[in-house]
Amino acid sequence: MGRSSSKPVKAPVVKDITPINPAEFIEYKSAFENGEMSKLKKKIDEDQDRWRKIVVNIAIIGNSGVGKSSFINIFRGIRGNCDGAAAVGVNETTEVPTKYVHPGNMNIALWDLPGVGTLKFPNSTYLQDVGFDKYDYFLIISSTRFTENDLWLAKEVHKLGKYFFFIRTKMNVDVENDKYDNPQSCKDVTVSNVRKAIETYFANGGLTNIQVFLIDSHFPFDYDFPILVTTMIDVAPKWKQEAMALTMTNLTESLIKRKKSILKRRILRVSLYSAIAAVAPLPGTSLLFDDKLVDREMYFYRKQFGPDDISLKKSIGLLEIPGDVEALEKRLNLSSPSFGTSIAKSVPFLMSLRVADVAGPITEIVFPVIGSIIGAGISYGNTVYILMSILNVFVSDALAINKELMKKLSAPSLSPKDHKAKL
Repeated sequence: MGRSSSKPVKAPVVKDITPINPAEFIEYKSAFENGEMSKLKKKIDEDQDRWRKIVVNIAIIGNSGVGKSSFINIFRGIRGNCDGAAAVGVNETTEVPTKYVHPGNMNIALWDLPGVGTLKFPNSTYLQDVGFDKYDYFLIISSTRFTENDLWLAKEVHKLGKYFFFIRTKMNVDVENDKYDNPQSCKDVTVSNVRKAIETYFANGGLTNIQVFLIDSHFPFDYDFPILVTTMIDVAPKWKQEAMALTMTNLTESLIKRKKSILKRRILRVSLYSAIAAVAPLPGTSLLFDDKLVDREMYFYRKQFGPDDISLKKSIGLLEIPGDVEALEKRLNLSSPSFGTSIAKSVPFLMSLRVADVAGPITEIVFPVIGSIIGAGISYGNTVYILMSILNVFVSDALAINKELMKKLSAPSLSPKDHKAKL
């Protein structure tokens, strides 16, 4: 594709850059003081890739036919006919915990667990039988009414300090059925009635202030699916937040924003490489920022937000835009660089930024005593500024594509059958 991204891009304002986490700063400061540059670099290396090594196990619980397989597949960003997909439409009772790993991260897995309250898995030993301790979340799924066993399980999970979420699937079936029976009804009313009925049932069962997620796995951009994903990210510890956010591929608006937040935190870490290089620069390297580091990070952002040719061509098909990738770029005013282009070619305006003017203020905000550690505050501040600017480009384009896609999918002329086919 080879775009030049010559369109002016709004660079980050200094006040929008979040200070580095105090606990994390202490860790880096201690690493430097105890082992100088080599130990600090090792610490940064570990933190850069730590999210790939974090194990996240998600328990999926529900009776046969409630849509567990469809949910497991869409959560992992794959279709039911792909290799490794959970079999959809097979109404078999789960007899043993079955593991399904995420194709983008083998350390994140969803486990289809047997239902609670059966002869083989009675309440009294259920948690021990399924290996309760290893799961980070329990997702309790139903396509109709929740049961007393579901309520019991939620209370037990809560007592033991684990996260649980109630998920009501196949919402579009309810919406269509209600519309057929009551032609004057609308989607919002149907969804509100289903939510109220479930919340009332929980309240009568002794569970109050419970958030219920109403979803349809054939419509991952609709209903509560985006909220479910971001809620699971938000409640997790820091490193599991990163693992979840950087692994998920269903780019809803809320997930795009979570990814941005996580990547901003990553920028504060990786920019320390520029500071390290500035202390003992190699011949030909810049004291303002590390070109190779910026190239590497830009490639990582592309993979996170998907503005490569394949993803853009998929968007063209979904949006039914006549023409090629350039037609989509022109219509949506996109500016993120394509795969295979370097920072010097793809974002030339950054090369001319007077970054030194903002390096000092940025360094004071995000790493107030960096000078006392390695004496390279200017290089650090400049690299933060440049990476934040590039990140803004990718986020802006991802949000633009998402907004256009949402307009298309919510068009009145699009039937539920067509909507499902598009996704």
